[in-house]
Amino acid sequence: MPIATIQTPDGSTVKLEVPEGATEAQILEFVQSQDLSKLKAPTTAAGTEKSIGETALGVAGEFASGVNRGIINLADLPADVANYLTGLTGSDLRVARLADIPGMDSVTDGGFVDGNVGKAIGMVGEFVAPVPPIAQLAKPARRVAGSADELIDVAKMSKQAFKQSPKNKQLVQQIAKDPKNADYADKAVDAFGALKTDPLAEAVIKQGIGENVVAALKTGSTLDKKIMRGMLSIYKRGKKDALFQRKVRPADAAGKSLLKRINQLSSINKKAGKNIGKAAEKLKGQSVDLSDPIIKMADSLDGFGVSLKKGKDGLLAADFKNSSLAPGDRGAIKEVVRQMSRLSNKKGGFVDAFDAHELKRIIDRNVSYGKVKSGLGGDAEAALKGFRRSLDGALDSKFPSYKKHNDIYAETIEASKKIQKAVGTNIDFTGDNAGMALGTSLRRLFGNTQSRATMYDGLDDIEKVLRKNGVKLSDDIARQAMFADEIDKLLGTTASTSLKGQVAQAGKTGQELAREAESLGQTTMFGGMLKAGAKAYDYSQGINEENAIKALDKLLKVSQ
Repeated sequence: MPIATIQTPDGSTVKLEVPEGATEAQILEFVQSQDLSKLKAPTTAAGTEKSIGETALGVAGEFASGVNRGIINLADLPADVANYLTGLTGSDLRVARLADIPGMDSVTDGGFVDGNVGKAIGMVGEFVAPVPPIAQLAKPARRVAGSADELIDVAKMSKQAFKQSPKNKQLVQQIAKDPKNADYADKAVDAFGALKTDPLAEAVIKQGIGENVVAALKTGSTLDKKIMRGMLSIYKRGKKDALFQRKVRPADAAGKSLLKRINQLSSINKKAGKNIGKAAEKLKGQSVDLSDPIIKMADSLDGFGVSLKKGKDGLLAADFKNSSLAPGDRGAIKEVVRQMSRLSNKKGGFVDAFDAHELKRIIDRNVSYGKVKSGLGGDAEAALKGFRRSLDGALDSKFPSYKKHNDIYAETIEASKKIQKAVGTNIDFTGDNAGMALGTSLRRLFGNTQSRATMYDGLDDIEKVLRKNGVKLSDDIARQAMFADEIDKLLGTTASTSLKGQVAQAGKTGQELAREAESLGQTTMFGGMLKAGAKAYDYSQGINEENAIKALDKLLKVSQ
């Protein structure tokens, strides 16, 4: 292996064997990550402390002995690691590589460090020996450079990782494939790839939050967890400030996330609109065939009893003599027919593409594409929108640049319409309290009404359009809304009846008794006594609002 010379903080230098291909930056980063001050020197039987160098040499010997007992053929590597650890202490003491030591059996019995610490070091050597690259030992090595207690931890984790049962190995694979599965909510996989119990998740489950919810919380993004911790802060502040509680709710945070998406969609829409205008300028002087759109428009009007006749000026005009269209609908049709005729009667049959674009804008001014109704009747509006689509198709088919920006504009409009329909047409996205209103509307995601599917469709569509236009989304609105809903159920006005912590004993939990009290009616004396007893039972088990908040906050913070 190559030799690297490292200068320690006190000015001395040590030599270190490093892997092939390791860069100077990688070596320095690893060395700088070590805290040499934490290396404790075990005391001798007489109570005197061993020197740092002696301690490091003992660690190295135990490590190499364990390796020798495990896999002799790969014993050189752990010896290198041991020498590296000695070098970190600033000592010049070194352990010879096992391949170079005559009478190798003389070091297989250990005895370099007394007691359990020595056994632990040897165990590390046994179980990390099969790992070839020194980089993979970096994590255990960092801990080995710490106290004796940490050495024992490393030994335990290493042994656990390399000697898992087949069942646990299978569970580790299943968790990797399906981390959101509720069956694994109280499990975790450590840095060594070993299965372990997740005490933070267990604490949350005990407080009455379902395993499926806990799994969803654990697998959320860093941004999701930050937002959800913010919801807990809102709730805690609301417990102390009644006015704040009535104005700000945890769900508002999810509403702000949705509003951010809507604003991003609006920005893309405005940019596309400007780009269409620039592309339209380039249409001036270029011809486009509008014969098909005009024929389709004439056929559509004919179905409403509107005929087209030439006037004295040679232009077509709409005749409503036999039409049942309301008088208020006729003005828009008259104007569009006049403009259509003007375009189609230019000399030589030439239709300027820019004029066709302007005709689209005339139609837009007369029909509704947003949440505000213009009053134009359904039949008339349908005819004009159909004509606009035909004009769009004629321009798009001939001018690719125009089509590109036009498609983006149309997609953002459609996505905006869907989310507006999902949350309700009465919500003004530009209003001061839009986030609050959107947060409340997100409750529909967890209802049983038809609007639930509409809400999911609206969220899916807006996110699809944003991603298509290069927006990176690192949070999940549905996950945030679910957490807000869970806070309301668990800690809201019905907290005493929704806390259903899992108590490890036979019989009914306090929450089950509380639900029975609900069914009996809280106004009855027996029901009230039963509910009070249930609440007291929960507190005796540590199941209460304060502990629920603490458990949730710890879970979100640690896994953030």
